[in-house]
Amino acid sequence: MMEAMAFDTLTTHLADDDEVTIVTSRTDGSRVPTVIWAVVADGVPYVRSVNAEHGHWYRRASSSGTGAFQIDGTDVGVAFSQVEDDTVIAAVDAAYSAKYARYGDDLAAMLTDDSRACTLAVHAAVL
Repeated sequence: MMEAMAFDTLTTHLADDDEVTIVTSRTDGSRVPTVIWAVVADGVPYVRSVNAEHGHWYRRASSSGTGAFQIDGTDVGVAFSQVEDDTVIAAVDAAYSAKYARYGDDLAAMLTDDSRACTLAVHAAVL
């Protein structure tokens, strides 16, 4: 029950805050916090790499399938899955466009084909 509440809080955080901190782990186990943008589309949280496959956090998250987000100093563990469905990617595009419209060129970088191909769905971690 606590995990579901924490994930609900995380989903709200990802929907409401412009910048969020994702935490991924290197192969040596060291943890790396990175500030990124995130959105929620149709009730599901998503993240996307502005640097496409070159983003360090993205490579770690997509290869391990796990990570965390920091909320008020607390880590909420998550799982990631690659999004390949064009309809879902279009919904994520719309969510990014609505949330970050005021950022102009920065938003445009999140909507390139390369960045769109690096869209991850965020799920509650399975313990």
